[in-house]
Amino acid sequence: MSFITKSFQHIYTNEIIYIPLRYGLTGAFVGLVSLLLLITASIHYWETEDYLEAMYHHIQQQTDSNVSHAIRLLATNQKIVDDSLREKLDKTVPIVKRWMEQSVTIDNTTDWNIIKKDLTLEDESDIFLIDETGIVRYSSRLRWLGANYQTYPKMYNLLNNSYNAKTPLYSRTIYDYNRQRVGKLAYIPNPYKTNQFVVIYVSTQRYPHIIDTFDVAKLANQLRLINNTISNIRIFNLNESLLNDETLVDSKTKKIITEMSNTRTPPNYLTTANLNARYLYINLSDEQNTGLADPSKIIEINYNRNIINDSLTQLSNIYYLIIVTSIVLSVLFTYLIADYITRPLKAIIQSINIIALGNLDHPITVKTNNELKILKHSINLMVNSMLTFINQIKQQNQELQKLDRMKDEFLSNTSHELRTPINGIIGITESMLDGVSGALADTLKQNLQLIALSGKRLSNLVNDLLDFAQLKHRELILHPKPVDIRIVSDIVLNIAHPLIGSKNLILINHIADDVLVTADEDRLQQILLNLISNAIKFTEFGRIEIFSSQYNEKFLMISITDTGIGIPEDKIDKIFNAFEQADASISREYGGAGLGLSITKKLVELHGGEIRLQSTVGKGSRFSFTLPLAQRDSLFFDTAILPTTEEQHTAKTDNESLPLPFELLLAENRALHDNAPLPAMLAAEPSHNNTHKPFRILIVDDDPVNLKVLENQLSLANYQAVKAVDGHEALDHLWAGEEFALILLDIMMPKMSGFDVCRIIRTQYPATQLPVILLTARSQEHDLVEGLEVGANDYITKPFSKVELLSRIKTHINLSRINIAYSHFVPLEFLKLLEKDSIIDVRLGDHVQKRMSVLFADIRSFTSLSESMSPQDNFNFLNAYLQQVSPVIRQYNGFIDKYIGDTVMALFPNKADDALQAALSMLNALAKYNLTRGRPGRPIIRIGIGLHIGTLMLGTIGEEKRMEGTVISDAVNLASRMEGLTRMYNVSLVISQQLLENLEKVDAYHCRFLGNLRVKGKREPVQVIEVLDAEPDLNTRQLKIEHLAIFNQAIQAFFQKSFTPATQQFAELIEKNPADKVAEFYLERCQYYAVHGVPDDWEGVEELQEK
Repeated sequence: MSFITKSFQHIYTNEIIYIPLRYGLTGAFVGLVSLLLLITASIHYWETEDYLEAMYHHIQQQTDSNVSHAIRLLATNQKIVDDSLREKLDKTVPIVKRWMEQSVTIDNTTDWNIIKKDLTLEDESDIFLIDETGIVRYSSRLRWLGANYQTYPKMYNLLNNSYNAKTPLYSRTIYDYNRQRVGKLAYIPNPYKTNQFVVIYVSTQRYPHIIDTFDVAKLANQLRLINNTISNIRIFNLNESLLNDETLVDSKTKKIITEMSNTRTPPNYLTTANLNARYLYINLSDEQNTGLADPSKIIEINYNRNIINDSLTQLSNIYYLIIVTSIVLSVLFTYLIADYITRPLKAIIQSINIIALGNLDHPITVKTNNELKILKHSINLMVNSMLTFINQIKQQNQELQKLDRMKDEFLSNTSHELRTPINGIIGITESMLDGVSGALADTLKQNLQLIALSGKRLSNLVNDLLDFAQLKHRELILHPKPVDIRIVSDIVLNIAHPLIGSKNLILINHIADDVLVTADEDRLQQILLNLISNAIKFTEFGRIEIFSSQYNEKFLMISITDTGIGIPEDKIDKIFNAFEQADASISREYGGAGLGLSITKKLVELHGGEIRLQSTVGKGSRFSFTLPLAQRDSLFFDTAILPTTEEQHTAKTDNESLPLPFELLLAENRALHDNAPLPAMLAAEPSHNNTHKPFRILIVDDDPVNLKVLENQLSLANYQAVKAVDGHEALDHLWAGEEFALILLDIMMPKMSGFDVCRIIRTQYPATQLPVILLTARSQEHDLVEGLEVGANDYITKPFSKVELLSRIKTHINLSRINIAYSHFVPLEFLKLLEKDSIIDVRLGDHVQKRMSVLFADIRSFTSLSESMSPQDNFNFLNAYLQQVSPVIRQYNGFIDKYIGDTVMALFPNKADDALQAALSMLNALAKYNLTRGRPGRPIIRIGIGLHIGTLMLGTIGEEKRMEGTVISDAVNLASRMEGLTRMYNVSLVISQQLLENLEKVDAYHCRFLGNLRVKGKREPVQVIEVLDAEPDLNTRQLKIEHLAIFNQAIQAFFQKSFTPATQQFAELIEKNPADKVAEFYLERCQYYAVHGVPDDWEGVEELQEK
């Protein structure tokens, strides 16, 4: 609508040139607002700049003061340390002088230990000797020995002056920041030898809390970090050396430092030469005067002026944003005001334009009380008069369209409804011909063949009607791919050849090899077959030929010529219309509904091509159509053309699931010439064991005819069919425990649809175990997708051929048998935990983490038993035993992870009670099995079971060519050790305390604590519990339960190291119940510890070194 309005406004502006009022108002208001905002922002900007400058200078002065105080504080701390060291040196210097006076000669051979003892120097302190040449001749530290003071002229001159004055020389304080030490030197001249000095070095670590503060570099860095106005600080001595940086000082800075060292004030020119740098002179000569040098400092502080610049930039950005926002708001405000003023007139003009373009229903809803109201009323009167006539025409058109839709729906629905009885007629007739009712007379066979032929012709007509409806409503979907037109045309000619019958006709294919087009192969066959069958129908003798030529760079032209009756020129334009033929007499003579060429034309156009006809009456016709050429490279699975496997399953629609005409022609040919038997490959495989029954298939359909057809076709293929007339009856068969190899399920049934039935079936039976094939008369895409989503394995659209049905049945039964066979090696529960539907979905490294109970069961003394049996007897014995205990595990929601020789490892993912119940039931099943093993003299089978619970990791390990499922967890190892403990205690069932705590019905079992044991390979002790209900001997079990209190007292006394009362109580238990092997085990332990004592570190934890 906006495009229409703009077009009309463009026409009017070409006739009348004017400046809209809204633009004038907007320009004036925006200019005034912009000027006021610019003046205000400029004044405030200058005021802010002056204020920030003043604050900046104030911060500089405050920072200068803070830096000065920090340096002076540093000097004060240094003086405290220096005084302390000087005091220590003052005490040691007289002692050294006296020693020097007493010593005749002082050199590196002197016994220095005497003076060291008198001085009692600390570890890091030292005494060394400097000779007259300035070389260190003695020192206990190698790094000082041999040092030459003449290489330091200033220091050497000071030493000479000190010697001349006969007074000691003290050094500055020496700071070792790495080792948190401070030290000081005293140079004592030897009055008896020229320029010889004895040097005392004293050091201390008594000031670790303040020594870091003496580091000038750290101090400068900290000052810079805590004050963001400072960009850099440099600290200089009066001798122009930079304290906190090893880089060379530039000449300009040296000049400034030199002047300040002399005048002790910054030069005047600094105030203008460098506004960002300030220099301070810190006078420290009074605070720290060592006589060696003036300790005063010169501080250079470089300030960060970007603070002011950034603030001003930020302020200017804010003002810019405010100005722009204000201008935008003012433009919007004035635009709205102007729009409000001109809106009524503009609305009337737009409404008139819309009405002029044909939208007579468009109302003029402008509310106004001036002359525009009269104009609006007049326009409405004119439009209402026009609408009266137009609505009458629309109503008639709608009724015609409704009738057309009803016709299409009738055709579609009737066609769908016809498919079921047609399928029944064809199916029952073919099953009779196949021998379901026994041998037939030849006359009856011929009659049945005619019935089948008529049914398939009727099915062909129904399919044409459905194709026509789909093409008309654009519901037919193609699946194009590169197709070799030569191969397809050869197939079609072979199919159509039987239609020639006794006619003197020759079919010739002139198409070259390796000519590729992009087409739906099935629909291309349908196009060719329609044209060739038409040519055969209207040609009595001569030839029918197929040619191909390149139409242009992108298309190939295929032509079919015949020597038939031809078509009059005035009928050529109508020949492709639906339900029309060249002449009414043709319909009577040759038959046909007149849909074939119409469908052919629409299929060609759907491929992007076009079809044309050239014909001469009495000479023949030439049908030509074009198809897009395919590139040779696209043969290699071009994903833009070839559908994926998933798409082939989910994107099926009516057009691809309906039997195509050439399929029906083949069927007609078979019906006319012979009755082909069912291929052997489609029949159910005979069982190798005659005692096995054939595969049972459940067929579910509410139509008795369909049930009979399916039953006949299945029985001929050696399947046993079980019928159900609705979903409820089908589910009753399943819930009654009947086993089926496959289910054929109709979708449209009363009360419960096939979708609902399949959804319920999948709650109990996975698709890999019980395949379900849906049967449907309607095959819309959404129906097929829904069927696959509810769990169907496949679907077949009615009517279907017997060969197709049996092929799919056999395929799915074989796949199901393969999956069931795989489940014998990889449990289905394992796949469920990995969230996989089939073994083929499992990949190397798939895993899941879950908390589960673990069961280990092992036959006692199996090695001894196996030695007395042959290898075959060993396998027979193990399989017989495992057939007794393995089903019990599945009965309690567990599954067997693996068999390890005679050991069974099982997992219970739901509850700990399942594992314990399974263990007790395994022992009961074994007891019954021992009673029925057969020959007397066979040893009784005894097993031990261990249970534990924990978090497990289930997954696949191995490599690409060989992998297996496994469980990795500490809980598995511990459950195995639990089973091993049953041998030590000579009991049947041992569980861990963790599993006992996870039981929902703890009171339902009788248990007793066996102790804290540390099994091999474990650090933490394990609390071991015996389940008394597992005791195979009923009398022993009852006695254990009766005397449970005495046992608990005895075991408690044992772990409290009260071995004497524990011995008495365990002996009492054995007297009352001699079969209690646990009491016997602890009695021996008590007697041993009573005689030999227990280790000092014994905590009541028994160490188990066996598995």
